Amino acid sequence: MAINANVLSFVAGAAEQFTKNKDEFKKELRENKRRQRDWMNTYGNKVLNESKQKEEAVTSALKDLESRGLSQPDVLQLMQRHGVDAVLDLKKYVTEYEDKNGTRVDADLMNKVWKAADDFTLTSDNYGDAVSKVFGTNKAGATAPVIQEAEERSFFDKIKANLSGAYEDEEYSDFLDDPTEGIGNQSINDLRRMAAASPSMLGTEGAAVFDRSVLRGSESTTSERASWKELKGTILSNALNSLDPTVANQIRVMQGEISDISRNDDEQWNILTATNAPEEYKEAIAEATRNAAQGIDLGGNRAAWNSYGGQDALNAILNPLTLEQELENRELNREDLKAFDTVAEVTTYFAENPNVEFAIVGDEFAINKNYNPAATTEPVDEPSDDPTVDTSELPVEEGTYNSDLTLKAQPTVAPEGIPKRPEPRYAGGEKTRPLQKPLNRRDLDDWDDQYEDKYNPDATYKIVRPQGPRPEDINSREYYEYELWDATYGDTHDPLTGYPLIEGLDKTLIPNSEVTE
Repeated sequence: MAINANVLSFVAGAAEQFTKNKDEFKKELRENKRRQRDWMNTYGNKVLNESKQKEEAVTSALKDLESRGLSQPDVLQLMQRHGVDAVLDLKKYVTEYEDKNGTRVDADLMNKVWKAADDFTLTSDNYGDAVSKVFGTNKAGATAPVIQEAEERSFFDKIKANLSGAYEDEEYSDFLDDPTEGIGNQSINDLRRMAAASPSMLGTEGAAVFDRSVLRGSESTTSERASWKELKGTILSNALNSLDPTVANQIRVMQGEISDISRNDDEQWNILTATNAPEEYKEAIAEATRNAAQGIDLGGNRAAWNSYGGQDALNAILNPLTLEQELENRELNREDLKAFDTVAEVTTYFAENPNVEFAIVGDEFAINKNYNPAATTEPVDEPSDDPTVDTSELPVEEGTYNSDLTLKAQPTVAPEGIPKRPEPRYAGGEKTRPLQKPLNRRDLDDWDDQYEDKYNPDATYKIVRPQGPRPEDINSREYYEYELWDATYGDTHDPLTGYPLIEGLDKTLIPNSEVTE
């Protein structure tokens, strides 16, 4: 059979290109293999030895916990739910208690420190298999892969594969997975996976919460108090620095009749952590606490508990509940709650529906801070371009103010010349976490610096609750709100009316003012 000349020309050209490509692919393959062998020779034994030591330590801790009263399924559950660190931490706490008290922890005490879930499904039923799965070392004896061409490939398929470097890619992939190229029957890929913490090492539900109060009293030690005093100052400073500078300064300094008075750390802390403090204050403290607690056992420091309202309150900050846990604890069904993609959407929804207590935003549980079960949902009128003033009576009875002391019913018409606050823009288009920084943060900061203290984001006047007289009882809620008002609005608002201190304030734009009345 005669061979087409065009085919011969193509084959000749392909053969020439194949030779050039093959040399380049082979060179690259050799270089890649060399780098991987260098890494393996440098770190392979270290990674393997450390992994084996960790396995032995975790296995020993598992057996120790069982010997002190936790059942084997419960011990395995602790590791699979909360990771290997939870196992090692509990072993450490138990050992410290025994050494200090000269006694041995029993089953009753162990099950008070940590209680297993009744409905958890284990993936292994023995320590050896469970630990091997966590560390990724439970491989059966593997053999080197065999690299060969598939006979069913056509002539032209082979040419295209050779031209693309597909064979070299296959050879490199097989090289990385070949246990004979690694150490201890572990391939280079296996060793690299060991070098990084696998998800299974961290558990499926995050850090465990241990009730260490049953292992020791609530009285803090001198060391704990000293440690907490230093750490508390750091947390307070970082929390204040995350707030608007004007707000932070109002918390740090109290405006006096003769001269300003600096608040001490405890006073500033109490303002930020008060039950009815603005949500941004609480978020600032929570975020600063979690950042400061990295790498230390803050939840076990008894001196810190009272600063947060108890051990449970501190643990709730350090280990926030997942959405599913929140739903389970509150006996709610996910299907019964409204779900939103962004924080802005759920905020608007809560504002329009004050009688709704809960919702879902992304994968997080959302609580309506201004929830009022007696409220009714009224249809929201579309905004009008007509510059008329809403002269309807504003409520003035107790409960008409938000937690930040702003009046719930704010003006609807803005004065001329004041720009609205820019809409935040986020990477990916939407805000996905509470403290995520917007891309246009500088524009927002510029607006906030110039207008935020006295204007709402829609450019209307910000009206707040009048300060009222100074309460005599310094331990009362009224005294706290008096101090909060002074710290937040003392420099920006009239204490008698709650109106912003603005030259040329147009009271006709303030519903229920003495002018509109």
